[in-house]
Amino acid sequence: AAGVLFITVPARFALAVPAVVLLFLVYEKRGANVFVTQAGAGSRNGGIQVRHVDWVDRAVGSNADVAFLFTNARPPQAFWQNEFFNRSVDRLYNFVGRPLDGLPQQYIATDPNTGVVRVVGGAPIRTKYVLTDTSQILDGRPIASDEGVGLRLYRVPGRVRVIGGFAGIYPDAWSGPTATFTANACPGGRLSMRLTGDPDLVPHPQTIVARSGARELGRIVIPPRHFNVPFSIPLVPKNGVCKADFTISPTGIPKLVFNRPDSRVLGIRFLDVRYEPAR
Repeated sequence: AAGVLFITVPARFALAVPAVVLLFLVYEKRGANVFVTQAGAGSRNGGIQVRHVDWVDRAVGSNADVAFLFTNARPPQAFWQNEFFNRSVDRLYNFVGRPLDGLPQQYIATDPNTGVVRVVGGAPIRTKYVLTDTSQILDGRPIASDEGVGLRLYRVPGRVRVIGGFAGIYPDAWSGPTATFTANACPGGRLSMRLTGDPDLVPHPQTIVARSGARELGRIVIPPRHFNVPFSIPLVPKNGVCKADFTISPTGIPKLVFNRPDSRVLGIRFLDVRYEPAR
């Protein structure tokens, strides 16, 4: 179109041609800027959703040594963004068994009997601070968290050990119709959490039941528009393993209710999960 204009426009209007092309490019650039802005915000929110992007450095200092344990329960942005904005996050340990990216990383595995995290074919990991997602609970003290993304920063007693973890929980903390918590080398104790649903998705009371085998550990009924409801259950060891199976009913499917592309069967959100081993 610009070529046709150059050929057909009279010479006395020649300066109008580049002006028209310039206006066209400015208009197109506006659309590109909107796209890039949205993509950048989406990437940032996929990795960090707290107010301060340097939230890890604010908790432990920029000169601290923070190891990131990647489980694939959160998107890669959870590591990339926090490594970029926090100088203290400087080591990647990967549970997945395939590279997260082309940068240095070590593959790790959890000892099924003790929960100790080891480099594959090597020694246990030792560090002072660990950043990981909330699908697993570490032996240590949580000192900061990004609940939106589902990340937790721990101070650990030297050796890194996984003491519990959830299966059946999505990265945004939603469960399906069932979820399971398992803790190895478990002396018993309590598991506490806050439960939050979506009354627009499920406009009926929801019943959450926790069982260990045939034994019921706890039950709660949450009416619509009740949020952050506390729920706590005892954990009973069997052969050194504590297990709690959760069932949630009724559930909802966002695609059917809101006509969204999300076709998951969603139960309720498990927030601020805390495992307190028996002393």
